[in-house]
Amino acid sequence: LLRNFTLYRLESAYEIRQDLEDVIPRMHARLDTDVAEGQEPKVVITGHARMGLPITGFSVTEVKKPRVGESVPAKVSAELTYTLANTMNRVREEWDQFREHDVVFLVTLEPPATQF
Repeated sequence: LLRNFTLYRLESAYEIRQDLEDVIPRMHARLDTDVAEGQEPKVVITGHARMGLPITGFSVTEVKKPRVGESVPAKVSAELTYTLANTMNRVREEWDQFREHDVVFLVTLEPPATQF
């Protein structure tokens, strides 16, 4: 039973990795170096992926105290904002099907200033 559970976890992790390896290159993230002096360059997404969208807003709404004997918060709630403005209707329908307790992966993309 333990071996089966371990195999399931490894297969799940591999599938997640494959999904990320598929979506991230399609996003075509790059640094926008045309910024005013003294400002940090921003990441610009020039590509498109069906289930990969840039985030327009993120805020942590609640952090509960750790349980007795633990060092991590008991619960962390956040609000995530994204836009579906430039997507097709069928992709919007897929995004609209997300419900509470669905798993979403947040990935930070920090591309190099020059491509290699």
